[in-house]
Amino acid sequence: MEKRRKKGQIFSIDVVIGAFLVGIIILAVIVNVGKKAAPESIQTEKIGYDIITVLDYEGVLASLDETSIQTRMSELLPSQYDIRLRLSGNFNAIEVGSPIIQRFVASGKRAFVNATDDKYGIATFWVWLK
Repeated sequence: MEKRRKKGQIFSIDVVIGAFLVGIIILAVIVNVGKKAAPESIQTEKIGYDIITVLDYEGVLASLDETSIQTRMSELLPSQYDIRLRLSGNFNAIEVGSPIIQRFVASGKRAFVNATDDKYGIATFWVWLK
């Protein structure tokens, strides 16, 4: 009789722990599903990543030339957006673009390399609607 009681207690504890874990998972899913980003903020961030990716693929970032970076950025950037870009690494940091304003600003980073000059760094961007 004593053996049956122990099995029952262990089974009850397993059920309570399992129910607790399922409850935590359901709560986490509900909380995260409720956090939907606004479509305009997603689009703003994607525009920033698109611009910095094109600058990297074209070798403009690796050139570390402020004028060419600014010129190409303004060609790529849609007219309703502004952007600021900081390049930092094993060289003097460079910042180009508009000053950051006090509203929603999307940001991101991308690593870049200039193998011929042994230069590498991180390009950080901030982009926002005008």
